[in-house]
Amino acid sequence: MLFGENLVDTPAKLLNGTPPNYPAAAESAGIEAEVPLEVVIDAAGLVQRARALVRVGYGLDDAAVSAVRGYRFAPARR
Repeated sequence: MLFGENLVDTPAKLLNGTPPNYPAAAESAGIEAEVPLEVVIDAAGLVQRARALVRVGYGLDDAAVSAVRGYRFAPARR
């Protein structure tokens, strides 16, 4: 069962993860952007699904999704 962040008592907490690599295309173009993500975390704190909510291009959204897939969380509690 999936619960939105607003329906949990304790939100998921990041335990470890490294920032995304800055894509060469974005760097050469001088582009910086925030990439909002939707992330589904299982009961063990592993990312099951991740997707960019906005496509910003220059490889930034793909880099963000790829990085967050390797993150580990303390799962949310309800």
